[in-house]
Amino acid sequence: MAHHVAENNSISRTPCTLGIEIENGKYYGILRKNTKIPVIRKKFFTTVSTNQNSIEVHVLRGEKRNISGNISLGRFILSGLKPFKNGEIKIEITFKLDHDAKLSVKAMDKCSGIFHQIVIYNSISVDSNDSSGKILLMIEKIENIIDKHKDKIENKFYNEIIYNMSNAREKLMAANKEPLDHIKVELETILCELNVIIDNRNS
Repeated sequence: MAHHVAENNSISRTPCTLGIEIENGKYYGILRKNTKIPVIRKKFFTTVSTNQNSIEVHVLRGEKRNISGNISLGRFILSGLKPFKNGEIKIEITFKLDHDAKLSVKAMDKCSGIFHQIVIYNSISVDSNDSSGKILLMIEKIENIIDKHKDKIENKFYNEIIYNMSNAREKLMAANKEPLDHIKVELETILCELNVIIDNRNS
């Protein structure tokens, strides 16, 4: 890898910890605060139940031990796992962070080679005055809502939301300087449907 000279809009160390959600709503830091950038870190995790055929990877930033005290950055589902006893499947989680705060997160089943990954931009900070920053904050809001009310959301709709959040991030990054109104409308629709479901379950 070539040496990189940091410019004004670049970062050389992580100002906060980046990690994932683990069992019982706990937070596990993979890239610790003040880690030199660029960096690649790999950690191994296992399934928590027998015949588990998928895992959800929830990426966050922050320093708290519980996910509720940290900021959600994105999530995705690795599916197609073979039926084994809990703890027998080894999932390799790779975090790759560059100077522009672009975070690549990859989950791979070491047994089958199945993998899935996402790229998260502005993983360190979000400019709430920027149009793309506002959309990222809306995505975070939706993800925090489904974290809080996960028990009230059917699995099918929950998986659809996770997919749509990942898809919205990809569209946002592909848009560059193009208008972002269509992404905002899609997110507003998801947020409205989500609120209706939660209200109905509470009534």
